[in-house]
Parts: sequence; C-alpha cells; structure tokens
Amino acid sequence: MANIKSTIDPSKDLTVHTIAGKITADEIVDHLEKYYSSEKPTKNMMWDFTKAKGEKIPSDGIMKIAKTRKKFDDSRKGGRTALVFSRDVGYGLGRMYETHATYEGSSINYSIFYNIDDALKWLEA
Repeated sequence: MANIKSTIDPSKDLTVHTIAGKITADEIVDHLEKYYSSEKPTKNMMWDFTKAKGEKIPSDGIMKIAKTRKKFDDSRKGGRTALVFSRDVGYGLGRMYETHATYEGSSINYSIFYNIDDALKWLEA
C-alpha cells in the first residue's frame, strides 16, 4: 500500500501529491475522489512518483485513472499537471496517460518530467 501525501501551496495555486511505496491504480483513483470531494482544487498540480514503487500499473489502470480525472476536469480548466518519475518505466506510463488525456480533449495541460525542479519551472511559467 502506498502513502500519498498532498501539500497545497495557495500562493502558487499548486497541489503536490507525493507518492511513496507501492502504488496501484485503485489507490490513485481513491485519492483523486477524496481530494476533489474535500478540497477546492488548485489550478496546478504535481504528482511526484519519484519514491513510488508501483510503476507497473497496467494500461487498463491508466484508463481508469484517466476516466476518474475526466470527471473533475472542469474544476481545473486551463490548469497544468506535471507528472514526475525517476525511472523510464514510470516516464513511459506518464506519457501514455498524457497521450490519453490529450486524445480525450482534456482542458488541462500535462507534461512529464524526470525531476521536480523542471516540473516546478514548467508549472510556474
């Protein structure tokens, strides 16, 4: 089971979700549901998977996450989401997710990174 910690920085209109340990698609979906039901979402988000160990989420899990996220797109219209991975496998999964969201016509911009500093620069641009 993964530990997902969310930190909100209102001054940057940014939420950072940090994942540590083995992660599953269902855990991400549960976290998304809880976050959007209990918080006013920030326009920008970062998902930090650099300490995650479950970078083998199957493609149907990626689609499940995307379907859940799509329900909440309007609350962050025009926002940005950075996905940060430390390994190629995770980066590839992130690209798959980004491609799916773009194909669906998401109103949120996505970008995939190998380090947090580059992700923050993109989010703050």
